Amino acid sequence: MSWNANAIGRPLAVAAKLEADLAMYQCAEPEETVKKAALAVMKAALEAQDPVSVVKVAAHGSQGETYGPDGKARGIHNTLSLSIEPVHGFIE
Repeated sequence: MSWNANAIGRPLAVAAKLEADLAMYQCAEPEETVKKAALAVMKAALEAQDPVSVVKVAAHGSQGETYGPDGKARGIHNTLSLSIEPVHGFIE
């Protein structure tokens, strides 16, 4: 399974959009826990931003099975990427 969320805007609006977007993805464990923890980190970072600033957020994660040379499942692997960038010089 994989999930992703992207948004550009005011920090609190972006946090709300991320929460809504990520709620659409129901993942297997432990990916569901990883996704929820990632959302909590992003919300904490966004809530600390100047509320009139503009930010660009990109987040994605995935989980898959790892296989040995014999073709047997050996476990899982997770990937996670989070990026929160201020957008300077934004014109409205």
